[in-house]
Amino acid sequence: RLVDDMVNEIGDMLPKLHCLVVGPGLGRCPLVMKAVARVLELARSQQLHLVLDADALYMMSLPVYRSSLKGYDRLVLTPNVVEYQRLFPKSEDNNGETMEDASDEELAAATIVRKGAEDRIIVDQRQVMSCGEEGGLKRSGGIGDVLAGTLGTFTSWHAILLDREAVSTEDLPLSCWTACCAVKRATKRAFDDKRRAMTAPDVLHHLGQALDEMTRED
Repeated sequence: RLVDDMVNEIGDMLPKLHCLVVGPGLGRCPLVMKAVARVLELARSQQLHLVLDADALYMMSLPVYRSSLKGYDRLVLTPNVVEYQRLFPKSEDNNGETMEDASDEELAAATIVRKGAEDRIIVDQRQVMSCGEEGGLKRSGGIGDVLAGTLGTFTSWHAILLDREAVSTEDLPLSCWTACCAVKRATKRAFDDKRRAMTAPDVLHHLGQALDEMTRED
């Protein structure tokens, strides 16, 4: 009953959304993950864009949930190096170098934003873009949450344009790349301002400025 109540409450909100971001602050309670899996099924049935981060990535690494979004091309995963290796355990070559895992089928349709010093956008198990925007010299806790939210915004805009037939699903990686560049730039501005005292809210504070700068450059 508790799972049903969670699913019903969240499910009622889904028609109002263009994108659903899941993971930051989620935790790993089995009951919560069971509810989240059903919510994701509902979101998929309504063709919502999905951004999965943090513990939602852990959930997707579990065999019971791994194939639940198989074939869904409006899915964005945002792993760091450790999370990526958990999702794709065969992603190291014989020299220990990390590479894309061409053998995965369950998550083959997803757009993967692999976070790092240079964010990499991976589609169909191959890198299609990389974000070379300079970031700050400090990686504060919570910056990944800022990126997840920013990805949610940009993928929502992609969903709106997709409904208008102004773009295609193949343009989703470009939306992800733009979000990565914006957060990297905001992180650089925040670090320049606060130096080692920088925290994630400082990055959020500079995000609007970073987006304005990118818009003017375009």
